[in-house]
Amino acid sequence: MSKRQAFFRGMRRGIPVVLGFIPVGIAYAVMARQAGFTIGQTCGLSLSVFAGASQMMAVGMYSQGATVFAMIVATFLINFRHLIMSTCVYDRMTPTALPLRLLSAFGVTDESFALFTTSGPADRSVWYYLGMNLVMYSSWNVGTLIGAVASDLLPAIVTASLGIALYAMFIGLLLPNVKGNGRLCILILLTAVCNTVLSTVLSSSEALVISTLLCAFVGVFFVDLSRKGARRMDNLSYWILILGMALVTYLPRAIPAALSGRISFPPKVRKFLKLIPYTAMAALICPAVFTVDDTYPWIGLCGALAAGLLAWKKCPVILCVLAAIAVNFVIYLCV
Repeated sequence: MSKRQAFFRGMRRGIPVVLGFIPVGIAYAVMARQAGFTIGQTCGLSLSVFAGASQMMAVGMYSQGATVFAMIVATFLINFRHLIMSTCVYDRMTPTALPLRLLSAFGVTDESFALFTTSGPADRSVWYYLGMNLVMYSSWNVGTLIGAVASDLLPAIVTASLGIALYAMFIGLLLPNVKGNGRLCILILLTAVCNTVLSTVLSSSEALVISTLLCAFVGVFFVDLSRKGARRMDNLSYWILILGMALVTYLPRAIPAALSGRISFPPKVRKFLKLIPYTAMAALICPAVFTVDDTYPWIGLCGALAAGLLAWKKCPVILCVLAAIAVNFVIYLCV
């Protein structure tokens, strides 16, 4: 198979992801605009970071008053799982020149990892992977642009309903993976409780980082993973944020690409790294889901429950997000 054929084959493989990336990209952009980001800043994060969960998390933290440093640290924590994903990707990929490996590393996401590592034996070239990433990257940025431009034109009730999107997305990612694993469910609940308690004595960003790391460390010793969550930013702060997020997102992706499969972790460390996304998303969901609407705290809970019900049934994440938004929209019509 030629490079051109592999590239277009990868593009075709990535097309189904467009249906998920564009709507979530729109939701992220609306949230960013509500938090005080300009259109350029909103699109700039998507262009340079390309990590949906991290971008939505950063926007949510910023709207709650978190510092730029805290947002960068949280981004590093939630994206550190890419170190393991990237290791798997480049261990599977056919031998490739270092510049191409580093270029393709920018596109290591949950979705590209899942698609590439489950592709057939013939689809192991970097060109196949680059074609797949181009479709994903383009759709994410198209969704961001649509949401950023349209946010000023949407009725207030619609933008208010989109406030649940972040938590619905995390729920949609969390529950299908914890279903059937009682110990992991306990860890998720422990993290939520820990973050809620710490939030009463620490800032929300400090509580999130501490509860994420502490509970992931605790989970190493009892969780079995083998079984099958408006200010205006000044230009300096924005550039620090965008450069910091881009750096801490790219590094875990690029290190395995540079080392080309030679990196290895002890079993306990691998388990700790795998648990961080679970504890991070749990900490992001609770208690923040109750702050979606300060006047009616229960509105966020209703949207979260709708997302949780679908996620428990292992429905696609985009359906969980849309269901939560729809529930909140109906509630806003009634209150």
